Amino acid sequence: MEAQLILAEAATSHPDGTVSMLRAGITNVWAEKPPFQLSGALVVRLVPSFADAGKHEFRLLFTDADGQAVIGPLAGSFEVARGGGPVNLVMGLSCQIKKAGSYAFSFHIDQQEKGSWMVHCAVPPAQVPPG
Repeated sequence: MEAQLILAEAATSHPDGTVSMLRAGITNVWAEKPPFQLSGALVVRLVPSFADAGKHEFRLLFTDADGQAVIGPLAGSFEVARGGGPVNLVMGLSCQIKKAGSYAFSFHIDQQEKGSWMVHCAVPPAQVPPG
């Protein structure tokens, strides 16, 4: 089973297996100077097969480019119904990132990495005045 991750400003999972997201696809966090404030919802969408039925453990890591933890790890469990169907995990998050650079969320199921999402923190690029 693979995990699809996406970072959004806000998200809600619905009983019918769908997810509502606001401003989904965040890959950049801008600030005039550190720290960078990262707030939002990380959506993890799992589409298991029938063979994946049952309980599974997950772990979410958020690390810098050197592999050092920024937050977490966060751990929990979820269950795949015997009849299958998507599983959506929506995790609210808020943290301060101390320096500019690239960061990664990595999602593990039963101790195997199944998906990731990159975030870049930086000072906003200079705006060129219109012509």
